[in-house]
Amino acid sequence: MSPMLRVLLLAVILLQIKISLVQCDDGAETADGEATEDEGGAEGDSPAAQEPFSCYNCNGTDQCSSEQNEENSTVAECPSGHCWTWKYEDGDDVSYARECGETCTEENRELDCRTSNNRTECTKCCSDSLCNSGLLNGSKILECNLHCTGFALLLTSVYLTWICV
Repeated sequence: MSPMLRVLLLAVILLQIKISLVQCDDGAETADGEATEDEGGAEGDSPAAQEPFSCYNCNGTDQCSSEQNEENSTVAECPSGHCWTWKYEDGDDVSYARECGETCTEENRELDCRTSNNRTECTKCCSDSLCNSGLLNGSKILECNLHCTGFALLLTSVYLTWICV
């Protein structure tokens, strides 16, 4: 195989990997299909400038692990800050917590899942009244990471095979 063709093949492989990573990044959603984009409120909203608003408030109950509405959840008035949702996964056990919390930043408006010692914790902040109603789907992020890594390894193997032939 000519050197120019090898370089072209490598460029195509790298482009495919980048496309896969972008598709995975765009696919991060809450379970109810809402994208994890900014949910209202301007960056830098100061708690003093906000009007009081409401957030769903529950912690670890079976009811808290389902889609929230005013019939199945407690609503708390929040004088400042924003609404937060936490999801905890420990093996097959999944629990949620929802409440008023500190003011959102651009970083914590996105779904953020971290795993340590087989326990995964996902967090998400939002700044509209009653915006913390949905379920957090962190497994989509893990699925994309595994898919993209496998795809990259496959293409690298094909490339190395072609170089050696």
